[in-house]
Amino acid sequence: MKRGDIVLLDYPYADGSGSKVRPALMVQNDRDNQRLTNTIVALITKNVSRVHEPTQLLIDVSTPEGRQSGLNQTSAVTWQSLHGGTDESSSGNRQSITIDDGPD
Repeated sequence: MKRGDIVLLDYPYADGSGSKVRPALMVQNDRDNQRLTNTIVALITKNVSRVHEPTQLLIDVSTPEGRQSGLNQTSAVTWQSLHGGTDESSSGNRQSITIDDGPD
């Protein structure tokens, strides 16, 4: 997996009652993704009501960049809580988008 990949994760509910497959954005640097079994991701939500906040990044699927994400609908990356997981938690279904945030 590479930084900028969108992966599908089986993500548990906070109360432990179950889980839901959700998209997430790979944010950990590529070097650590190759050498570590854990990785850091930011969850993606279809709730875009708070995209004006600095902890949200809009992915608008009506734009060429948004279509590259492979998402079915306009969504937001939520940065207020980053999550760690192992490679085994990924379904392997992923698309890649480019994030221009400087060097790793």
